[in-house]
Amino acid sequence: MIMIQDYDGKFLLANKTLADLYGTTHELMIGNTAAAFNPNQEQVQHYLDDFHRVMDAGQTVVVEETSTDVSTGEVRYYRSVKVPLIGPEGSPRILVIADDISDLRNKQNQLAAMVDALGILNEKLESRVEERTQELERANIQLEDLARRDQLTGLPNRLASIERIEDEYKRMQRTHTPYHVLMMDLDNFKDINDTYGHAVGDEMLASVARVLQSTIRESDFVGRLGGEEFIAVLPGTDRNGAIILAEKIRHGVEALDGTARLTISIGLASAVARDDHGLTAIQLADEYMYRAKQNGRNQIAAPDSD
Repeated sequence: MIMIQDYDGKFLLANKTLADLYGTTHELMIGNTAAAFNPNQEQVQHYLDDFHRVMDAGQTVVVEETSTDVSTGEVRYYRSVKVPLIGPEGSPRILVIADDISDLRNKQNQLAAMVDALGILNEKLESRVEERTQELERANIQLEDLARRDQLTGLPNRLASIERIEDEYKRMQRTHTPYHVLMMDLDNFKDINDTYGHAVGDEMLASVARVLQSTIRESDFVGRLGGEEFIAVLPGTDRNGAIILAEKIRHGVEALDGTARLTISIGLASAVARDDHGLTAIQLADEYMYRAKQNGRNQIAAPDSD
């Protein structure tokens, strides 16, 4: 578009492109202001104020601006060069040459919208990935727990028990603080399974597990090694304390009210710094557990001293 206006905003020159924008002819525009053709009076006043600034400053400016197509109501985008002029009689005028950049701007807007949409999609994708990662981490934790948990009793299983023994052994090597191990085996349990069935046997094993869990301290560890065999690890417990705890366990099992009478034999041993590895104390406690069975079952056997 090309136009020349005076200080009052009257058109001195207007080409056909400008006239088409306003839905008129360039002949009718000469001598009139944009207010006669553009229903958006706020926009008309904005242009006139801008023209005044250019004419008053006497400097050419290049701006991007919008104008409304009167016939369609569509907003068009323009890059306008505004040049201040002086008329023959010395009155200020302005020459405006405006290129329609609507298609470019619309494409830019579409691109920006696509970028925004991609950003939102990416955020959703990242959120989904994070959710999946957390789900996978939770599943891995559950699998780790399942791999180390006895499904019948809910106690740590043989794998978890050996790992705990190794951890305690390493801690003892660092701190030189001994710990005690209890090896426990239910007496004549095979006879109970054969007589009453495995369902009754399983319930009795679960009952024994509850006795063990309710008897040990929070810092202690108890696990099921398999079958009717259990283990307890007692950190920071001396020999007398370990014997007292073992007696509580023995009495608790004997006091269980079930289909058959249960008793338990317990072997006790102390883990000390001179042990070759973490299994040394387990092997010793296991030997004393069998001594308890040989001596009549339902009792505790331990070395005379640590």
